Amino acid sequence: MTIKQQGASGLAVIALAILFSGCSVSVSTGDSQGLSADTLEAELGDEAAAQMGDPLDAINCTNGLDAEVDDATTCSVTEKGVIAIWDVKVTDVDEDNDSIDFSWQVQDGSQRLLASSVADSIGPEFGRQTGYTLTALNCPQEEISAQPGTTVTCEASTAEGRTGPVRLKMDGAEGMVVNFSWDLPEAEQ
Repeated sequence: MTIKQQGASGLAVIALAILFSGCSVSVSTGDSQGLSADTLEAELGDEAAAQMGDPLDAINCTNGLDAEVDDATTCSVTEKGVIAIWDVKVTDVDEDNDSIDFSWQVQDGSQRLLASSVADSIGPEFGRQTGYTLTALNCPQEEISAQPGTTVTCEASTAEGRTGPVRLKMDGAEGMVVNFSWDLPEAEQ
């Protein structure tokens, strides 16, 4: 059994509530050494939660930051179905107060969409257009590049026992926002 196309197509956006693409913060280090990776993760997570109202799903920094201007590292951040790399850089050091200022921004082109989040995102529109309740979407990879033009065909399953292909086309990303469209390609006969 397959899902029949009834003019089904849609545009979906998986994003944070706020276009969270970068910011800066001042942090007390408690000494002149800088921030460990764990402390940096906690500080970035706290700042993101303060700005967005929700905590990040996951953050993993490759290194901490030394108390030196221009010292830099990267962090992998996951939030609401989007994974991206954040570039983090020390912008100022206040040795008198043992604090550093650092900024971060989303690395252009690093955004990826978690396939597991797509069914929830498109489910309501899928139901309106097809009359079926989308329960799962199996894609060939768990992380889909958000680069414009990337196309992936996934297998949809519905509560009514129907299955069929759903094609996702990435329309690009800005910050932690991924835009994509979807449709139901004609089943091959």
